[in-house]
Amino acid sequence: MTKEEILKTQEEIDKEIISVCGNEAGLDGIADVETFLKCGKYKILWILKEAGKPDNFDDKAYNYRERFRYAADYSKWKLTWGKIALVSYGINKSCEEGKVLPLSEIPKMSLDCNAPFITGTNIYPLDEIAIINVKKTFTEQKTSNQGEIIAEYNKPEIKDLLMRQVKYINPEIVIIANRVQKLAEDLAGMPLADFTDVDGMARYALSKERRLVIYAYHPASRFSKKAYYDSILTAVKNTIL
Repeated sequence: MTKEEILKTQEEIDKEIISVCGNEAGLDGIADVETFLKCGKYKILWILKEAGKPDNFDDKAYNYRERFRYAADYSKWKLTWGKIALVSYGINKSCEEGKVLPLSEIPKMSLDCNAPFITGTNIYPLDEIAIINVKKTFTEQKTSNQGEIIAEYNKPEIKDLLMRQVKYINPEIVIIANRVQKLAEDLAGMPLADFTDVDGMARYALSKERRLVIYAYHPASRFSKKAYYDSILTAVKNTIL
């Protein structure tokens, strides 16, 4: 799809999200379409759990894409954004070089809004990826209710929206960072038991379309940056590198 086609489709789905979920919804997808289309060898989609409620909610659906487009404005999400950026940057650089880039070789990152995200470069990894949430409505909870996230995916209208988002984003790599097993199985076209396990931290499979589906924990999970990075990059190394 062209930039114009993606923007048109994204706008159409935004309207449907509002229709299905009401004004207390986060509109997600691709924040910077132009950069996404020009980015690394593989297009990456992260599927997270739920949208966080904006600080100044004005009874209108919130453009959640702005939240990760300008992550420095949301410091309380630093752990989430930081791990997503590290892993995404690592995947793209590893795919460019044909070997896994060790976490120790990634340049220092900063969430300072007055500096580039990768210090000393013009690279902002969150521009190069797409992010969507299973649960589109806002939450003020510090910890997600996993039962609610799973129940949300099981709603036919929500599942349809998510699958349509995956279709227009058309990623080669999908990171299911929400522990919704059925979502991973639907995208991979196989039961989770047939996924390859990586040290109990992540599982992965290639769909019949040769899309890499990685079933992982949420980036804000208890795992260290290195452990989280290494588990996901192992899945990439073992399949598409």
